[in-house]
Amino acid sequence: MRLVIGLIASAALLAACGGGSGSDNNTDGNGSGPGTGTEQTPNPNPNPNPNPGQGTQASLTQANYVAVAQEALSANAYLLNSVDFVMGAQVSDSQALLRVGEDQLAKARGWFARAPVATAAVHTESERCENGGTLTLSINDRNNNLELDGGDSVSIMANNCREGGDLLNGRLSITFHQVTGDPDGFPFTLSATLEYGNLSVQSAASQITGNGSVSLTYDAKSRSQQARSLTTPQFSASATHGGQSTSQTLKNYEAALKVTPNGTLSDWASSANGVLFSSSLQSKSIAIETRQPFVTLSSQRYPGKGEATITGAAGAKVRVTAVDAASVRIELDADGNGIYETSVTKPWGELL
Repeated sequence: MRLVIGLIASAALLAACGGGSGSDNNTDGNGSGPGTGTEQTPNPNPNPNPNPGQGTQASLTQANYVAVAQEALSANAYLLNSVDFVMGAQVSDSQALLRVGEDQLAKARGWFARAPVATAAVHTESERCENGGTLTLSINDRNNNLELDGGDSVSIMANNCREGGDLLNGRLSITFHQVTGDPDGFPFTLSATLEYGNLSVQSAASQITGNGSVSLTYDAKSRSQQARSLTTPQFSASATHGGQSTSQTLKNYEAALKVTPNGTLSDWASSANGVLFSSSLQSKSIAIETRQPFVTLSSQRYPGKGEATITGAAGAKVRVTAVDAASVRIELDADGNGIYETSVTKPWGELL
């Protein structure tokens, strides 16, 4: 279960940490210099607009369009391939936050199996962590059948909980909407909402704190035939890594992944749509739209086809197109007139 949950959940949560910064020289003959990939000190309130929407949009220019593309693609990186698809300087931070959610999801069946039957009551217990501290569990088995099924929920409060090399504090609540079959095998379906309440994961090198909810669905007939989706009305994270601070917020964001057989291999088609606020964009927003799903053959590391557009202030756009499984084209329409006047083609490995 850990693998399959990680694949769907990490799309949104990786965006909460963002990708690394980038720079580039354009190819339109103007000879502009490197991009402005340096991260900025985050605004304590990365989204000053309290209402869902795009707030203040980021400017897209020749100096930053490659870095903007990199930031946007980080929102969907894991869905392009697998949990081992590493990209961006901050990816280790987001993996740490994800790992906590994945670990608790994997333990949930055991918690419900051992909870005492108590009609109309929530069972609370404390569990010692591996290297000190505790997890306080509030388990709501609504039909008292000692099984994990739709309508059940669990709230987890971490208090200086040390698991491996991580120190955990804060709350994670999980509400299960539907569970059929065995999530450790095939076929099965699963839908759940994970709510992060100031949950922090601290290691020797970094710390990340997450807030917000993520709803996911999973319909898996086999390893090579699956459909997954993820939505979040808002998810925010702040992190420190290597002495730098970053903050990101997703709003009205959705991601989807469809895995289908392709001979002895499989195709992974992913898409993402929504709004991303990032401290690397001076806490302004960009809107991400997948025009054609990014498709990665399971034997390859990067997508061979797919297209997305990123919209910023004054209708300016960046278009990202997979040329093949080795390279990606990035184009800029700085004045929003529908003509992409600046472009560059890069190896996927440089962008991601």
